[in-house]
Amino acid sequence: MNRSITIRPVSLSVRDRLLGDRLERLYRTYGPETAGTNDNFRNLLDVVASYTVDPKLSVMGNFDVGKDGDSKWWGVAGYLKYQATDVVAVVPRVEYYDDQNGFSTGIVQKLKEATVTLEIKPASSFMWRIEYRGDFSDQAVFTSDTGAPKSNQQSISFGFLYSFSSKS
Repeated sequence: MNRSITIRPVSLSVRDRLLGDRLERLYRTYGPETAGTNDNFRNLLDVVASYTVDPKLSVMGNFDVGKDGDSKWWGVAGYLKYQATDVVAVVPRVEYYDDQNGFSTGIVQKLKEATVTLEIKPASSFMWRIEYRGDFSDQAVFTSDTGAPKSNQQSISFGFLYSFSSKS
């Protein structure tokens, strides 16, 4: 008789105010992620910390580190939200990601990203976002309009959000 036992990944998520009002979330997952085998355990740690400086200014940081078999990756991000008025907020963000073995992006690379978002919220149930984003890699992983490889790309996006709930 052939018998197979599969171990499922174990996840732990803590949402607490561990450091006063500073630590927002700590998430960890550990276990096999490859179908049909209990080898190559994936280990991921995700930490998100936020702090409200005053009613108009808040900051947030995010750190991730992961390992799957021999593959390793890590990343860090920083956000700032400035609530200029009751209706308008500006949210700049920067991120860095090191895919040391090409596990998650398909190629060994270091990625950087910078974004500026303008949020307009004229009502509690409606928000409009305009976002400019620049992505940068130490490899030519992006494609130009002519199809040529390049190491950066720029984009502008527009988003409309409507909430059916009265919660903010």
